Amino acid sequence: MCSIELTCNTGSGEVIPEWYEDAMTTNDEAPLIAGSCPDNYILRTRADGAQEVVETTGGAPLAMRIFLDQSDLRTLTTSADPAFPVQWVGVGRNGSGVPIGGIRHQFRDEGGGFHARLTVEFPAATPPGALLSRH
Repeated sequence: MCSIELTCNTGSGEVIPEWYEDAMTTNDEAPLIAGSCPDNYILRTRADGAQEVVETTGGAPLAMRIFLDQSDLRTLTTSADPAFPVQWVGVGRNGSGVPIGGIRHQFRDEGGGFHARLTVEFPAATPPGALLSRH
């Protein structure tokens, strides 16, 4: 598991998940790819409704293909923090539907800005050295 906390003194973090969902649903990949580190290659919703992500995770040397499932969250181990009213939560599944990880990104507005706690549950087979950031 890997978490990072971010604060910003302007803007609203509570709108980030909705913005991301809208961009994924309409397949507007340009702002998603431009706003990420260069490790994201595909962020889109397929014709069957599955959200497809191709990226390298945690500095791993190879990209992985993940299908984000926001309906069945039973395999997630990260608990929701009630101090964060907006959450973006999903289980990462492989092409066969097997859970291989997940996300629990939590957001709250505070002051004139926001606070975000971004958590990724990496696949169990991820090598320990791959969890170190290259950036």
